[in-house]
Amino acid sequence: MRIAAPYRLRRWAQDAADSGVGSVAPEEVEKYVAVYKAMQRDRSLSVQRAAARQGLTLDQFRALESRIERDDAARERVRQELQSAAAKGR
Repeated sequence: MRIAAPYRLRRWAQDAADSGVGSVAPEEVEKYVAVYKAMQRDRSLSVQRAAARQGLTLDQFRALESRIERDDAARERVRQELQSAAAKGR
């Protein structure tokens, strides 16, 4: 019985990783960054309109934002891309 428990735990962790639980796909990060870059270029653009241009409703965008905030790698990638874009715009 001791052998089965670690196997089940390892299998559950693998299943969670395979299903993308807790991770943000690179395409989603790109959409998120594109929304903010659009708003940097056009200060009058609302989040709702910028998100719609990426095929996202405001609720979908906010849900994605929440997932990115919980994903360290995605959050860091977003931060770097937006800082780079802001520096180029100066």
